[in-house]
Amino acid sequence: DDGKLYRWLKKAGWREVILTPSSDGYCNIKLGNRKLYPLHRVIYKIYNPEWNINDNSKKNHIDHINRNRSDNSIENLRVVTQQQNNFNTKAKGYTFHKQKNKYMATITINGKHKHLGYYDTPEEAEDAYLVAKSLYHQI
Repeated sequence: DDGKLYRWLKKAGWREVILTPSSDGYCNIKLGNRKLYPLHRVIYKIYNPEWNINDNSKKNHIDHINRNRSDNSIENLRVVTQQQNNFNTKAKGYTFHKQKNKYMATITINGKHKHLGYYDTPEEAEDAYLVAKSLYHQI
């Protein structure tokens, strides 16, 4: 709710607010001449005043539930760990490697990335990831 955001900013004493899109699809907000914050963190803070916006630890990420980085409605935001936030990605287990013009499959094991190979299609890369997941991500 833009109205609530601006009322909160005015109440907090901010006179100058600059919204800027970032290259990764998020929107950032600069309050006065101070620190630049991701807009979704500011909105979450407005609705959850006890939450520490400056805690950038691995246990304090804000996740967009529907994966839409421009949907900053409070219903779409939740606090998660870094690992949980990584679970909520579209291309899980692979990315496109521009230099090789192939899909690169990787898996994280105990915080370390393991390279699984390069593949011609996203389906092949995803299959490689799923095989590795069945081996390494056993609970």
